[in-house]
Amino acid sequence: MSVQDDALDLQAMFAARYPRWRFTRTAVGWWAVKGVLVREQLHPRRDVVLHATSPASLMVLLDEAERRAA
Repeated sequence: MSVQDDALDLQAMFAARYPRWRFTRTAVGWWAVKGVLVREQLHPRRDVVLHATSPASLMVLLDEAERRAA
């Protein structure tokens, strides 16, 4: 399995667990965006854009964001 396959599997897992968010991986890490994902608008705003250097860190941020929104 390649790194790209791992990334796709992780994106699918994130999408299933956090359906209101969209996900991508860039050279600088993992991103979650609430709503439409537009690469030109990737800048951390804790309410709608999350950035982390690893999938595990992103999951922590997503869990925190979901708790705040509840």
